[in-house]
Amino acid sequence: MKSIPLILLALLSVAWLGYVAAEDAPAAGRSEIPGEAELASLLAYLSSEIPEQRNSAEARLRLGAARHFERLVELLSEQRPRGRELLLAILVQTEAPGRVRLCVDTLCRQDARRRERISAAAALRTLEEPRVLEAVKARLAQGNLSAYERVQCYRALGELSLPEAQQLAEREREAAPHDSLVQFFAEDALLRSLLAAEFSQPAWTRYQRRRKEAPQVELRVLHAALSELAQPGAMDRTLAEMNLAEMLRGDSRLLLALARSPLPERATFALSVLRRRAMGPLAAASQAVMLDLVTSGEQMTALLAVDVAVSGTPPDAAGLSELRPVVSAEAMTRLEAVLEGLAAAGNLAELRAHCTRIEVELVPLLRRLGPADGEVRELMRQLEEVNDRLQELERVWRLGWRREFESEILGLKRR
Repeated sequence: MKSIPLILLALLSVAWLGYVAAEDAPAAGRSEIPGEAELASLLAYLSSEIPEQRNSAEARLRLGAARHFERLVELLSEQRPRGRELLLAILVQTEAPGRVRLCVDTLCRQDARRRERISAAAALRTLEEPRVLEAVKARLAQGNLSAYERVQCYRALGELSLPEAQQLAEREREAAPHDSLVQFFAEDALLRSLLAAEFSQPAWTRYQRRRKEAPQVELRVLHAALSELAQPGAMDRTLAEMNLAEMLRGDSRLLLALARSPLPERATFALSVLRRRAMGPLAAASQAVMLDLVTSGEQMTALLAVDVAVSGTPPDAAGLSELRPVVSAEAMTRLEAVLEGLAAAGNLAELRAHCTRIEVELVPLLRRLGPADGEVRELMRQLEEVNDRLQELERVWRLGWRREFESEILGLKRR
């Protein structure tokens, strides 16, 4: 009986807290457009830890986003990370003329977070392609662009099927430093545009002449093979994947372009092939593409990109210097944290090379002398030891990627 007053007191306290929260929250039921003087308080609630306050503020800001677009863009950089993500998602969904430039500017910000990049990229796909092309051309025409800004412009350019986009990508490729990542991404933009357009045979022919590893088929044949990936039957899809894998077996550039396709069946196919492929001279480019996918790809694509990155060789100091100018600041910070943990455990690239050398030496001896030979048995013992160490290092490499990237991809980190 003595507990009844305590229970009543607790219930009254909960009711009072709910009343206070309701009083503090912006009036979600109001349908009029908020005035400029009201924006500051609404933006403060947008970063609130209380869902009701955040949702109410978001609903009110949506009403006034188009009218106060320019002012809200000015206030965007002042917001806390979570509030900035929500505000950007609101702004890019308006019909304001400035949203095209806002999307391109967001992608070109090296400190943009994953949800900001996803919002900007998704909004660009809903806009008329000529408007996006004009915004990209205007950005590229600015002086003193960083390598990161250029690469992000190429990212947007690659999703346009316009012949003018392909011509611009070819000009950018020719102007870029030879064999640089900037040149790779300019050509990547060309390839992704070709994959989005069925009637660009001249540009495709020029690519085939430039890259002997390119599939020697007409562009319409390639598009037909790609369309087969979307078949409903599992057996039909498997046959389509086998046919396409055979067609693209020598062209890693084309696979990397497909990996960033907005069509999930194409991206999934390319990433599954890349996971089993040694990238050789394109190792740095592959890591850069995977880092782009984990910071801007949809959840399933981003998780597959983590698997591809783990299967690749960790970049050395020279590789990091090459990656740093073209990769987002957050992704580089996370990658460097992974590499620090790996460095403490050993050199994965060196151990993989050592394992390969032993296997190359062992196989012919095993065939000639048999497993009972002393030299063969010694090599087999060495190979087993190296494989044990290699598995441990690969586990550190894999867990590091998952620790640094997967929680963000799955939405477990919200600050």
